[in-house]
Amino acid sequence: MRTRPGPAALTEDEEKLFRANDVAWRFFESQPPSYRRVCISWVVSPKQDATRKKRLATLIEDSENHRKSATFKRASGGAWTDKSNRPPR
Repeated sequence: MRTRPGPAALTEDEEKLFRANDVAWRFFESQPPSYRRVCISWVVSPKQDATRKKRLATLIEDSENHRKSATFKRASGGAWTDKSNRPPR
């Protein structure tokens, strides 16, 4: 029987860095669990540490400014949750 990997998680140091920015952390924690899972997976998936750090910095900055992460942007530039940018049917 194959086991499924556990959910992606920030390292202790990464989470400490994120929690240091109270505004960003509170915004991130207020988001739905599905959003948080995707964002954390996006941060921890790269093999290179430099890429992980850059993505975490991006997530913290976006959260601090109360913006959804770029991982939730459509190719057209609108956020997935932003219905005002939908093309007409």
